[in-house]
Amino acid sequence: MAATPQEAPQDLDDRVTARVPGHRSDRTGRFLTRLDAHLPSLADAASRCAFLDRQIDGWEHRYARFLATDGASEPTADAADPPQAADFLLTIMGLARRRDALGQQRRNNNMSDRNDHKPLGSAVLSLLVAADQRCPAIIGQAHVLYHARFDAKRELTTRTFAQLKRDAADLFRAIADLETAMQEPQPERR
Repeated sequence: MAATPQEAPQDLDDRVTARVPGHRSDRTGRFLTRLDAHLPSLADAASRCAFLDRQIDGWEHRYARFLATDGASEPTADAADPPQAADFLLTIMGLARRRDALGQQRRNNNMSDRNDHKPLGSAVLSLLVAADQRCPAIIGQAHVLYHARFDAKRELTTRTFAQLKRDAADLFRAIADLETAMQEPQPERR
């Protein structure tokens, strides 16, 4: 589900949330709306990225605890609409999408004209960034596909799978760039 240049991350969140089978809650949308209002108040892109990284870590921890306790770890404000795994997955995906957009913007701003032969350190850093951004999204997309397997909405499944393949391809590109950098002669350290 790639964003078009005119499409903000929250527009994608609304489209995904509306199509998740059996997902009635707007918890994710409300949280991401508050988050989008807060992000501009942070000092710079690096601060926003660090904030989003902490949010992703926290939500992944809450999700793991939610799964380990069969949902008992989360308070239920409305018994008719208890927290679901989809709430966590959509929130993590929304956070990862925003983190990815900031990271891409920073990479575009910092990219040099000649990036064909990255030094080893730069290639390792690129792999770390790609893994940090893509792995949570890939995991979230795999969960959405797992939970959507019983639903007849092929459009969501097809889009989610296509995005999963794009994210995996980006990760494989970073691995290939590192492999190329590792095979190049490295300058002597003094």
